[in-house]
Amino acid sequence: MSGYYRTYLPHPGFVATGIHLWRVTPTGNEPLGSIETFAVQGAWIDMIRLRQRARLIDITGLHLVVPPKAPVSSASPPTQPHQPQPHSQQKPENRTPGRGRKPPTSQQLTTSFTGPSTPVDLLRMHESVLDIRRAGGGYYALPIRSLQIAGLQKGHAMHYRISLENPVPHGYITADGTLGPIDQKDFGATPVSGEFTFNPIDLTSIGNLRGSMTATGRFEGPLQAVHGQATAHSSNFAVGDGRPTAVRGDIDSVMNGINGDLFISHLVLSSGNTTVVVHGSVAGPRKATQVEFAARGRAEDVLRPFLHDQVPVLGPVALHGQAHLDPPGRPFFKRLQVTGSFDVPAEKITNSGTEHTLSTFSQRMENHRPHRSPNQQRDTDPDVLSSLQGPAYIRNGIASSPHLVFKMPGANAALHGTYSFLDGRVHLTGILRMDAYGFGLAA
Repeated sequence: MSGYYRTYLPHPGFVATGIHLWRVTPTGNEPLGSIETFAVQGAWIDMIRLRQRARLIDITGLHLVVPPKAPVSSASPPTQPHQPQPHSQQKPENRTPGRGRKPPTSQQLTTSFTGPSTPVDLLRMHESVLDIRRAGGGYYALPIRSLQIAGLQKGHAMHYRISLENPVPHGYITADGTLGPIDQKDFGATPVSGEFTFNPIDLTSIGNLRGSMTATGRFEGPLQAVHGQATAHSSNFAVGDGRPTAVRGDIDSVMNGINGDLFISHLVLSSGNTTVVVHGSVAGPRKATQVEFAARGRAEDVLRPFLHDQVPVLGPVALHGQAHLDPPGRPFFKRLQVTGSFDVPAEKITNSGTEHTLSTFSQRMENHRPHRSPNQQRDTDPDVLSSLQGPAYIRNGIASSPHLVFKMPGANAALHGTYSFLDGRVHLTGILRMDAYGFGLAA
C-alpha cells in the first residue's frame, strides 16, 4: 500500500490507500488487482468491551482480475487494462514460492472464501470493476456501481444489495437478496435468493438483434442450481432490418451459478395474437443455444420482426421444430440453424398485385372447371385464400423446403426451393395442378 493512517473520531479505525493485491500460486505471484481506498471503522463500545467486531468496511475503486481456467499462452498474452504494477520494494519476499511460507493448497484457497471470523456489520463497495480474463485473450469487464453486504461473517447468511453494469447484453442490473452461509466443502451448495431488475437492456449488443428490453424476476436455490422466474418486455424487438415489434416473454429456468449454464424449463413468448412455447438450454463453454419450440397464432406476427418490408402473407399459422444458435462471434443468421415444419391453412397475400393475379387465376380455374354449369360460376373474389404447408430448414440465412404444398381454389402446387432472409430473394420450382384442365404443369 502507498498510504495508511488511523482515525479516532467519531469512530476508531484506519484508512489505507494505493493497495496492490497479489495472488500466491505454486508457480509464483500473479497480480490480483488493486484498491484505491480501503477504510475500516469500529465502535468505541466494542473496544471497551474487548469485542472483535467491525462496524463498517468501505472500499472505493476495487479492480479485481479473475484469471481464466486454462492458462493463457505466453506467446500471445492478452491486453491487461488497469493492470496494477506494484513497486519492487513493496513486494514481500515471503510471497515467492520456495522463500518463506509455502503457497496455499487448493483446499486452503477454497476455504478462504467462507467469510471473515470477525463479524462485519456492513461492507460497502463503490465504483469498482471485475475483469474476467478470457482463455483466448482479452477481458470481460463488469463494472460494479455499488455493493452493500450486511451481516458478513463466516458461517452466517448475509444480505446483499448490488447495482452493476452488464456488458453483453448491455444494461444495468440491480439485485437484492441473501447469500450463504457459504459451504466450504461444496461452494455450489451455498444457498442464494433474491429479486432483480435488468433495465434498460440494449439488444443491439447481441448479434443482429435490435431494440431494447426490460426484465424483472426472482431466484432461489443452491448456487449450482438456482431456480429463477422472470418476465421481459420489449416494444421494439427486431432481427436485422426487421420491423420493430412488441414482444413479451415469461421464463421458468434453472441456472448453474458456477459455470453460467441455463436450462429453460418453460419459456412463453407472445407477440400480437401469437404464442411461442420454448424449452431447451444455453450451455457449454461458449454458451450455445439449443431449443425446441411450438407456435400457434398469426403468420404476420411470426414474420414481422425478421422482415423490413411488409410481411408477404396474413393468416393463422402453426409451427414446431428445433433451433440451434452457435455462440456469439458471427452474424445472427450465420449462427442460426432451424429444423421444423409449418402450416398456414388460410393465408392472404398482402401484395395487392400478387393477390389480384392469384384471385383472377383462381376465378378462371373455378369457372372453367369441367362439368360446371354457368349458374355455378364463381364471382371474382379479390381476397382469395390459399394454404401453405411443409417442412422448413434455415441455414446461413436461407430458408428452404424440399416439399412445399401451396393450395388455392382451382389449383395446387408441390414446390421446393429457398427464401433468403438476407435479401428477400425467392427461388421455387415444382408442379402446378389445375382443376380446370385436369393436368399438371412443371414450373
